[in-house]
Amino acid sequence: MFLIAQLVINCGVSAGVFKQKDCIRWYPAAQFVENIFEKNPGLLEELQRKVDSSDIPIIFAENDMVFYAAFKDEDKQYYIFGPAGLGLLWENWMTYRKKYKIGANKNIVPQSSYKQMANVLS
Repeated sequence: MFLIAQLVINCGVSAGVFKQKDCIRWYPAAQFVENIFEKNPGLLEELQRKVDSSDIPIIFAENDMVFYAAFKDEDKQYYIFGPAGLGLLWENWMTYRKKYKIGANKNIVPQSSYKQMANVLS
């Protein structure tokens, strides 16, 4: 778990460890502290289905701007990083907040890149 905490610090993206729908541990990023999956179990289930259908870690692009990275270990625990934005989300921020019931304004989707997330997964 130390490694996950260090990845969150270094890449600035929140991460969670899940056993099915239960969050075992949440690692909040400085900019995005809320566990988006608590209020949005459908998003968690979608990511878990994508991980289950792949033999390798995944990067899931929800749309042109927001993405997640995920993998599963041998104990069937899911490690999910995100959300992360490919650029400034200000023009789409209100729509994203409403869709996922994100509360306080301090929850800002951190910027990242596919390359940075791929490095996290490697």
